Amino acid sequence: MSAHDLLVALNDSLESLQSVSFRQLLLFIELCSHLQPLIWRKGRLDNPAVPPLCLPPNVHAFLVDALSTEDLVVSFAVVEVLWKAFSRLIWKLGFRLASRSSLHLFLTYGTPHSVGVSLFISSN
Repeated sequence: MSAHDLLVALNDSLESLQSVSFRQLLLFIELCSHLQPLIWRKGRLDNPAVPPLCLPPNVHAFLVDALSTEDLVVSFAVVEVLWKAFSRLIWKLGFRLASRSSLHLFLTYGTPHSVGVSLFISSN
């Protein structure tokens, strides 16, 4: 992801995203990139090269919980704005493995929302 891609995606959504930290924004992109196959399957898209207009309800709810902190609760509307702003960028990035630091989010918030994590175990 280039800085230009990130700035273009932010351009139309700046006012709506005032309450989102940079860390939360990067985490949103990471989680959605990891969940891309699930988002695509649940969205029943004819063209896998184009992201769906909205997130599946279970993924949306998972992201609200996973992005919220003790200090800042991320609303359903904020996740919707994030998806509208960054879905094309996320689709362009393609599937990415979740980082070790975000695995606890899937373990904590994934199960209640039927959202899992894909694990690849190296034989090395």
